[in-house]
Amino acid sequence: MRVSDIIRLAQDYMGLAIVLVGILGVCFILGYFVIYKKVFKGEKQLSKGRVALMAIFLCYLIVVLGATLGRGGHYDRQEIDFRPFRAYWEAWNNFSLVEWRNIILNICMFVPLGFLLPLMGNIFQNGWMTYLTGFLFSLFIEGVQLIAKRGIVEVDDLINNTVGCMIGYGMVMMVIELFKWFKCKNQNISFVKMGMIQLPLVITLLAFGLIFYSYDQKEFGNLRSAPVFQVNMSNIELISDLSFSDAVTQAAVYAANVGTKADTREVADQWFSYVGATIDDSQTDVYDEMIIYYSTDRDYLIWVDFLGLAISFRDWTHWDSPKQAGYTLEEVTEILGTYGITLPEDVIFVDHRDGTYTLEAKMGEVNGYYLDGFIDCTITTDGSIESIRNHMIQYEEYKIVDILSEAQAFMQLKKGNVKEGYLKYLDLMEPIEVKAVSLQYEMDSKGYYQPMYHFEVLNHNQSASILIPAIP
Repeated sequence: MRVSDIIRLAQDYMGLAIVLVGILGVCFILGYFVIYKKVFKGEKQLSKGRVALMAIFLCYLIVVLGATLGRGGHYDRQEIDFRPFRAYWEAWNNFSLVEWRNIILNICMFVPLGFLLPLMGNIFQNGWMTYLTGFLFSLFIEGVQLIAKRGIVEVDDLINNTVGCMIGYGMVMMVIELFKWFKCKNQNISFVKMGMIQLPLVITLLAFGLIFYSYDQKEFGNLRSAPVFQVNMSNIELISDLSFSDAVTQAAVYAANVGTKADTREVADQWFSYVGATIDDSQTDVYDEMIIYYSTDRDYLIWVDFLGLAISFRDWTHWDSPKQAGYTLEEVTEILGTYGITLPEDVIFVDHRDGTYTLEAKMGEVNGYYLDGFIDCTITTDGSIESIRNHMIQYEEYKIVDILSEAQAFMQLKKGNVKEGYLKYLDLMEPIEVKAVSLQYEMDSKGYYQPMYHFEVLNHNQSASILIPAIP
């Protein structure tokens, strides 16, 4: 989710919050002046500041409840995860800005709560009372999500929300103490106390700074297939008749092009030139991992990824055109060539018999570089491409590195150092038999193509794949 999407979501619920708070405000004012003042002859005066603060607080609560409970679909199978910092490890492995942003937003979402509570009552100027309230409010949200089967219940949400509340408390107490000092110069400020309540903010900033600095210093990126937590394999039977080599070996790491905005624009311009179109910059959508370009008449669009400059292109002018099945590999190769696509000699070719075709390359060499990945395309009867996903990415050899032996990789699997998603849909009450092992590649978060051991397994008559990172 982009920042603009988050702002739009907040704006949607803010409108609802203002309406609801307005209705409650009218009811409260009527009750105050008609019932309290006239009927019961009450003398207590309303504080305009406190009323405004209460209105802001209610708006905040409605926005938070709407954003957390009002979005997301219904889950038939509710997931609960009590393991702390799992979201952090997954964000580290994927190193997706979207995932890091979601973590940071979970923290920031509760900062206003910690800021507003001490202003609403002296009892909340006690830090532990505010921290406990923040924790309980977060626990309430997670509990509703669990009962209503909306979203995933994670202990990380409790941690992040509570930390956010602690940060907000530290900020407002600093303001309150400074205000008291300016109002009464004789009052002393406890700098030790002020420093202590700023620790959540300082620790959070240092932690995220260390995470991003450590990532920047790494030579290679992180792998989506890397394990997050060690899987308990004590009750899982892993067998194989294979003889795994224990010879220490080496393998190449390849580098893909990691494009800039200018690079994606150049790719889009080139593709639009093939169909005689130009880009309308006013319609361009920029995301964290890609940019979407539209033609001036919106007849054409193209998605360009930063990693590898992979593209997805659609020609809406051929949406209703009849599609042509039965093209040969040579004919499809010729058509793709008119769009500037060069294929290696050895490709896997599939005609889906409905006008769509798939071509797959496994590190095929072309003019000194390598192509790996796939192309899905739909071709019309006149030989035009109606749509194409070109994820056949170009790589160049970067360096040779030492990797685990087959036996060492198999031992990692036996120890449970494997991404648990590979085992999630297996019948763990039945043996898992390794039928084959081979060296394959996966693109990491920095655009490097790292070697991975690919274990083909058989479980309960179902085939599956398990990947183990080959670089120690």
